[in-house]
Amino acid sequence: MRDSYYIDLPPARTINLVNEHGDTFSTPFRPTHIGLRITPGLTVLIGGPSSGACENVAQIEDRVASQYLGRLMAHVPGGCYMNARSGTPGTVVNVDSTVQGLGFELQLPSPLTLKNGVYRAQLQLSVGGNGADFDLGNRFTSVSTNVLTLNFAFTVKHPLKIEFPAGSDRAVLEPPGGWTGWINRGAPPQRLYRVLPFQISTNNAIRVHTRCEYDMGGRCGIRGRGGHQVPLKVALTLPASMTHLGAPVSNLALPVGAPAALTIDTVENTIDRQARLLFEVNQADTASMLVYPGDTFQGNVTLVVDAAL
Repeated sequence: MRDSYYIDLPPARTINLVNEHGDTFSTPFRPTHIGLRITPGLTVLIGGPSSGACENVAQIEDRVASQYLGRLMAHVPGGCYMNARSGTPGTVVNVDSTVQGLGFELQLPSPLTLKNGVYRAQLQLSVGGNGADFDLGNRFTSVSTNVLTLNFAFTVKHPLKIEFPAGSDRAVLEPPGGWTGWINRGAPPQRLYRVLPFQISTNNAIRVHTRCEYDMGGRCGIRGRGGHQVPLKVALTLPASMTHLGAPVSNLALPVGAPAALTIDTVENTIDRQARLLFEVNQADTASMLVYPGDTFQGNVTLVVDAAL
């Protein structure tokens, strides 16, 4: 068999891929198909029972060249071989071969278990006689290269989706239970607040911060017509599948500006889970606003959520 036209494909192995952040995963690599161009054509019998571990999938033949696609049958030991079409035993038939394609199988993990990034690996396969990854049998005379290098690159880019209900572009701050206590009894509110619910979908880490029309030393603010400003707490609550520094995200105050952004980790796949955004003025600052009856306090706050690539 090894004295015939012969090729044995590389055995299965494991390759390790790593992304630009150092995250890694492993996958089995198994060759499955080989595509060959054999010249001159009609010199070897590329179909039939003499193909050994290869099953003939497709072939095109003429006197110039034969094109062959073979499927590796994993349960059959040994390599793939072909006999000469004619000639007496011992006759040497010289042919040239070009590998036109290599089919292989990778068993990739679920992308939901991988972090974002471009994962890369390089696999070098030796080419030659007995013991080489591509074993060409006993009768090969020369090869164009002793090493075939395969470069792998897989891009993982998880979706990030945030959906606020209609009308969420305007948050009107009120006391708990409304203004009845202040209007009827003159009882000052303990706080002013508004909660905006939303849904979030992600399976990767995110970074969160705010941008403010009125930046009051790392906190957003709202301003009255007369220029009086009060700080505004902007806080985030996320589902249990997301954490900050290993702790649940519950009324977590958000910083102002990208340099101070908080990293939120996603510890399990999060699809259309409920979250909320809180805007709040505390009791003391609410009291300072009541000094300006009839005034309107307002300010623009932008929530910025980025995939942590």
